[in-house]
Amino acid sequence: MTTHALSPSRLGLARALLALLAAAPLFAQDTPKTADQPAAADAAGHDDAVEGYIEAGYRWVDFRGGSFDTYRSVVNLGEGPKLFDVDALIRSADRKYFDRISIKAMGWGGDPYTTARLDAFKERTYDWRIDYRNIAYYNFLPSFADPLLSTGALFTENAWDTRIRTFDTELRLLPGTRFVPYFAYDRNWNDGSGITTFETDSNQYPVSNSISSKDDRYRGGVQIQLPKFHATGEAGGTSFSDGQFV
Repeated sequence: MTTHALSPSRLGLARALLALLAAAPLFAQDTPKTADQPAAADAAGHDDAVEGYIEAGYRWVDFRGGSFDTYRSVVNLGEGPKLFDVDALIRSADRKYFDRISIKAMGWGGDPYTTARLDAFKERTYDWRIDYRNIAYYNFLPSFADPLLSTGALFTENAWDTRIRTFDTELRLLPGTRFVPYFAYDRNWNDGSGITTFETDSNQYPVSNSISSKDDRYRGGVQIQLPKFHATGEAGGTSFSDGQFV
């Protein structure tokens, strides 16, 4: 099997492009005050501000031979425009709707592991968190003693081409007070296709397989935080579904 790498000319161009994009987006900016800007900016001690960085670029995959299934099973990095990393913090001067918002993301553009997170906070009003993760699982490598492997035929009786996704969110009201109500919702689901075995008598046959599952969880409650007494009351529920088509 041949290796899979960028050609020298494309590798040099990709490195130059990524270096330029990684250096340019660094930003930390304060908005200058104007005469009609609310006096709350002075009271808060700072102006509206955005700081952080963005790393983006383009990836080429120069695939010239070998097993593409093996490449996807081991590396699985696609080509095209990519948003590699984002880390930003937004501060509000007047604090009318929020005190600060934090945004983080990684691996957008078809990579096998993608994440995103948003946190919004306003003192003694709310604390809201949103988290998302997306994992690509691809495995088409032989998983048994294949007599045709020596002839160059790669085959497996168990294979997967699926996406596993997770979404979590939680909202807390009146943070920092004695009674903090909260609500949360979590979802975990996956779907995709592959190959599985169909058994009859003493024989096994590889057949096409389509799978999907979903798990939803709901919960809510209140935290009690007194000087000498802390307690949490919570209630919730779970729903689950699982499907397979062979």
